[in-house]
Amino acid sequence: MKPTLHIPGLFHTYNDGSKPSSRHSSCAFTGKCRRFPKMMHTLHDPWRVVEYSNVTALSESDADEKVEMLTQEEFDRYYPLQPKGSFHAEYARIGERGYPLFDQRLKEALKARVKPRDIILHSFGRSHPDLVHMFPQCSHIEPHIGYVDHPFGAFRVFETQAWRHYHMGRDEAAYGKDNGLNKLYQAVVPNFYDLADWPVGTGAGDYFLYMGRIEECKGMATIVEMIRVHHEEDRPGVFVFAGQGNFKGLIADQLKSLSEHWVSRHVEYRGVVSGSARIALVGDARCMLMPTTFVEPFGGSGAEAMLCGTPLIAQGYGAFTETVKHGVSGYRCNTLGDWLEAVQRARSLDRNDVWLWARDQWSLEACAPRFDAFFKQVNDLWEKGWYTREARNI
Repeated sequence: MKPTLHIPGLFHTYNDGSKPSSRHSSCAFTGKCRRFPKMMHTLHDPWRVVEYSNVTALSESDADEKVEMLTQEEFDRYYPLQPKGSFHAEYARIGERGYPLFDQRLKEALKARVKPRDIILHSFGRSHPDLVHMFPQCSHIEPHIGYVDHPFGAFRVFETQAWRHYHMGRDEAAYGKDNGLNKLYQAVVPNFYDLADWPVGTGAGDYFLYMGRIEECKGMATIVEMIRVHHEEDRPGVFVFAGQGNFKGLIADQLKSLSEHWVSRHVEYRGVVSGSARIALVGDARCMLMPTTFVEPFGGSGAEAMLCGTPLIAQGYGAFTETVKHGVSGYRCNTLGDWLEAVQRARSLDRNDVWLWARDQWSLEACAPRFDAFFKQVNDLWEKGWYTREARNI
């Protein structure tokens, strides 16, 4: 019999999704927690999943059991709605606001439910690190991204091979070649999506979309330079920004030297867009821009674009070497000339081909067997471990 999967949700969100009233659909980790149980239920031999989350009446997950951490009244008191454009991550502070109560109830709920050899999934990384020591009878896995910091006792699942290799190098440099990390008990599974949430769009909006945190490290300077060229050469097209962050300082203020009339017609800021409005915005775009300047682990909003048939124009390194099929699902760029040419060529890409590429990579059905194999491999450690004769990845 398979062990049970226990998945604590995020202490500062709840698991809503694609409805117009969705509050947290723009949070990648919340989305993963919401979709994860349904994914594990697509298997021929499904896993039992227990979810520990806030406001379970509003949770749209398919968990077998939902254990409420914070009630609606408690959640609204600790985490009131924020102004347009502010960072939701300001609430993601360990030890603050509703975290102590969430953490206390989580530990009590786990004590009442876990059995030996069950698996606890640390969906938000080190947010509850002492669970590893409190429940030594369980396996512990960080299932969603592979964090930058040194492992806290949990096995890691990375979203791309590029991200895994980046961390293998970092870990070796920081902690030495014999750093105690078992490289054979890591896995790579990309972000996973419910295809029903992402219908193919038409691109009828004919705009270039940036959707994500508006921060310098996300490549805002590249987009500003693209806008400058469009202004100088009076090229057509609108640049639309959606997300939380410093739009005024990183975008608007950088364009003050340009014609105010031209900028008003060619640059838009939509703030944080959630639910069905988010899906429509992505599907109507000509392409999505992701000029991230750091090594991107995956780039979830770019994958969402391709799931809508919208090509992704992205940086030439990191996760994009795996997530962008160059010339089919989008383009990978290095120089300003690459970026300018790519947004023009995006119009000629077949949106159905883009969607087919994305579907084959990131559907629930495509990713579930990879998680299944890794969970079984980790569970083997309670018996023969590496010496097991059962093949898990073949």
